[in-house]
Amino acid sequence: MNGFPGRVLLAAGILLGEWPPAAAQEVEPPRRPEDTLTVIYSLRVDLEMEIHFLGMEMEQYLRLDARRGQLASTLETLYQDLNRLLQEPGEEGEETAGKEAEIGAAEQEEIDVRRSLRDSRRHIRIGRERIAFLRDRIRAFQDQLPAPTESLTGTWEITYMPSGEKGYFRIEQDGTLLGGEYILAGGWSGSLQGTFVNGKVFLQRIDSRLGRSSEVQGFLASDGQSIKGSWQNFDLSGPGPSSGSWVAVRREARPEAAVP
Repeated sequence: MNGFPGRVLLAAGILLGEWPPAAAQEVEPPRRPEDTLTVIYSLRVDLEMEIHFLGMEMEQYLRLDARRGQLASTLETLYQDLNRLLQEPGEEGEETAGKEAEIGAAEQEEIDVRRSLRDSRRHIRIGRERIAFLRDRIRAFQDQLPAPTESLTGTWEITYMPSGEKGYFRIEQDGTLLGGEYILAGGWSGSLQGTFVNGKVFLQRIDSRLGRSSEVQGFLASDGQSIKGSWQNFDLSGPGPSSGSWVAVRREARPEAAVP
């Protein structure tokens, strides 16, 4: 990502546990919308990771807290047993010593669990701060993007050339960011992600079986009803053409069940 040393420093600060990251104020705003979108994608990946880690930490905290409750109950029972032993006439010292050893082990584990709970609460707090920070940064970069003049949200009928292969793109637009899913002839299907900036459409196809498989780009017609452009496969070793042109025509809205 040329021209964004601050972005690298920001990520390094997050990964190394430096919080708030010292590089947060060093990130220079990108000059081109394409570069801004690259930063947004990177931040979204960071955000998804932080949300995942926070969920794992919350699960760990709940397990520790449950163990703390078990230990509290165990210690109460052990103390009752010890008190009973001490009150019994002719009580053997060996049995009392054994019970005291059990109590000591449970108390030490309780101390360890409470320490782990404190650490876990700190990790949860930092994780939430990171998530809030990343969301703020994403919003800030999104505000720098030019506002779209058209919406691509909806279903588009697709034709790939020179093969004539047909299918459908179902697109959801959020500002300049695009997402969705596709179905093509032959049973191919998967998800879409991309951008729409200054009338230019860029989409990557992520096939449900093959993963990231191809990209398409093109321009929206002035009437907003069609897109024309080019496509390129990432795998150049397969049979058939690896690039060509494509056209998309906006499909009239239908009930969900009628859309392939």
